[in-house]
Amino acid sequence: MPTFPSSKAIVPDGTDPLVRAALLGVERVSRFERTGRLESLDHYYRGTQYDAREYGWDGRFLASPGGLPVEPWYPDWIVPLDQRRPPANYLVGRVIVERFTSLLFGDGRFPDVTLAGDPITEDFMRATCDAARLPECMIHARNLGGAQGTAIVSYAWVDGLPRVEVHAARHVLVLRWADPQQHIPHHVLKIWPTSEPGLDSDGQIIESDGWMAREWRGPALGAPGAERVLRYHPETHGRAAWWEVVAEAPLTECPVVWIRNEATDERHDGEGDFEGSEDMIDELNVILCATSTGTALNADPTLVVKCDPKLNPGKTKKGAFNTIYSPGGAEYLELTGSAVKAGIENVERLRAYLFEQTGMTVLDPEKMSGAAQSGEALRRLMQPTLAKADRRRETYGAGIVALLQGLWRLARAIVASPPIALRTLDASGAPVLGPGGEPVYEWRKPSLRLPPRHERATDTNDKGEVTTTTEKVTERAPGAGGTIVLKWPEYFPPTEQDKLAKITTIQAANGGHPVLSPVHAVEAAASVFGVTTHADEELAEILEGTRLFADANAGALGQRAPDAPGGTAA
Repeated sequence: MPTFPSSKAIVPDGTDPLVRAALLGVERVSRFERTGRLESLDHYYRGTQYDAREYGWDGRFLASPGGLPVEPWYPDWIVPLDQRRPPANYLVGRVIVERFTSLLFGDGRFPDVTLAGDPITEDFMRATCDAARLPECMIHARNLGGAQGTAIVSYAWVDGLPRVEVHAARHVLVLRWADPQQHIPHHVLKIWPTSEPGLDSDGQIIESDGWMAREWRGPALGAPGAERVLRYHPETHGRAAWWEVVAEAPLTECPVVWIRNEATDERHDGEGDFEGSEDMIDELNVILCATSTGTALNADPTLVVKCDPKLNPGKTKKGAFNTIYSPGGAEYLELTGSAVKAGIENVERLRAYLFEQTGMTVLDPEKMSGAAQSGEALRRLMQPTLAKADRRRETYGAGIVALLQGLWRLARAIVASPPIALRTLDASGAPVLGPGGEPVYEWRKPSLRLPPRHERATDTNDKGEVTTTTEKVTERAPGAGGTIVLKWPEYFPPTEQDKLAKITTIQAANGGHPVLSPVHAVEAAASVFGVTTHADEELAEILEGTRLFADANAGALGQRAPDAPGGTAA
């Protein structure tokens, strides 16, 4: 963590009083109860919750309070286990969070975006999702939300393309809410530490720490909205520390979406996936480390000579190069297998308690072999986990809808905006100047740069036969808009056994009498196998393939098909 910004730094004129107070009180904000809670949860997710401990697992002092390097030494008192740094850290918090994320946004599980009665807007929304890499962004947001309890996403159009950014809740403050009950922000400030390459006084490259801030403010009471990016400059060469505005742009709305992972009370922040289980995670890591380090240290057995204990040097040292004197003979001191087994069993027991407490069902592949042969069986086994995942789908699904609606509104505003005058630049990026040295401007209308839509158009003759096929390219437009509905896929796709059962049901559905037309039967079969096709074209190919197969069989038998030249009906 870099040094906190100075509380006496210069802030740009016109800065909102709350923003000014936050920029000058970053260290104070870091001591907020909310900030401490989110930082702690983030540490448990990343596995860094023990990094601040100064003693190793064997009791050695590893670091001074100021972080200066020291020679490790043993104190003359027993260091409690809760002050030691475990060398084996089971990242169970990350396991829980990422398994829930996989259920929501894993491979083939991202929801399909639909708009009833408006195919133009629906196509625009889907293209926007692809251009903004929304599935990837939502995986990142879900991981942060599952760890800290809150996911924060901002949206914008930059150079005609949609941009979605994910922000850590521990760095974000909502200064004012547009709708506190619906958790819709109006004025948001993000302050975070940075680390970038820099140069020292000798011109050598160094790691330069610093601070950045970003402000989103929606319009209110006739005042326009704005977004600002600020960079902190520490005091140098007698110049006072100051915050510099490095970028600024107008806003028609506050483009921040606030998603609560699990709503448990009136707090704006939600609850993380493993929140409340931190003590159990610590207990699991203590037992895991005691077992693993004990096994490692005793893998090299120590000779115990059972004679006068006064021969011991004073401090007990273990390993094959050391000896412990004790009355009554000699033997090798080593850890028995029962102790290791008991430690592993205790770790597994705590792990099971943790997963049960957080609602995560874990299936053992070895035990499940042959037990679950279908997606329906898996759904029943994982019902507690899926019930919790369904609630996550509601909260994060609402966030996706709000995000897409915001991008659609901004896109409509871009399309409807008038042309603006921009300075003409040459191939090198330098401004083009007129005969008198004045800058040259050109009128340019803001536009969107989504990939165009390719459509296939066919012409038919009087007999219904396709005569020509043309490719039509259409630029995507926001459309009139409508209600966005997310269609979530099944958690577990049908297995081959499920597909076979459905096909068998379809084949037996007629009961001796046709109940489906051939075209509808093809459509039903295509949906089972996840194939997108035109049923009439598919049926024509099936019939053609059947005819060719019959011709081939007839030729193999030395016969001709009835419709072949010279053929006769059997």
